[in-house]
Amino acid sequence: MLKLTELKTPASLEEAYELLRLPHHTALAGGTLSQLQAGEPTVGVELTHLLPSGITRDGCRLRIGAMTVLRTLETDPALQTGCLSILPASVRHLQGPALRNLITVGGAVGARFPQSEFLTALLALDAQAVLYRGGTVPLETYLNAPPEDIVCELLVDREPGQTGFCAVRNSYVDQPILCAAACLREGTWRIAVGARPFLTEVRTCPASRDIREIAADCGASFRMGDDLKATADYRRRICPAIVRRAMEGEGVCR
Repeated sequence: MLKLTELKTPASLEEAYELLRLPHHTALAGGTLSQLQAGEPTVGVELTHLLPSGITRDGCRLRIGAMTVLRTLETDPALQTGCLSILPASVRHLQGPALRNLITVGGAVGARFPQSEFLTALLALDAQAVLYRGGTVPLETYLNAPPEDIVCELLVDREPGQTGFCAVRNSYVDQPILCAAACLREGTWRIAVGARPFLTEVRTCPASRDIREIAADCGASFRMGDDLKATADYRRRICPAIVRRAMEGEGVCR
């Protein structure tokens, strides 16, 4: 558990940004990430009063505030059908509702957990991150850059498309052994595979190719690793199946 020596409440995002650049300063939003962190005592920087919360419609896009909790994504009526339904599908297996009422969208993105099903779904949808200093950038760009900025919002296109999500896990609320999300828009598949156990990666390919061929290529091209849950070889063997199920929109989670 994270040990705090002091809790600071900045008056603005600019002040928060400058504080987080200092050594031994950690951002606090929902507070759940701090339960998993250990190390030297640190100074907490409170962000809850500075960042937006809630889901709003902005033309053809959906705006998700950084302080929105995952339970809201799970229950929002606008996300229960259509191509964005993979968002609630990606969070409903995360422990129980009590924890999902604490974990924030900004915390889930900023933590960059390799096992994150939520990140896998967002990357398949080609979501964008609105950063305090960096402006609006593709989420994939933010995740591959040093964590030096504050995530204020996420932007997700509401354009029609075919999507699916699939994960393999040992129990209903367990972290995934492997997960995949797929989105087909304008003749192009965008496929994300997470819990490899490295940070989620993305592949794109034309929809003219056979689904089974694409799934097989994903199994061969994505880098897999070993951890306590599974070996790299096991993940490589099951990858084509879960990618295919995600592409077919089966929504299977075992």
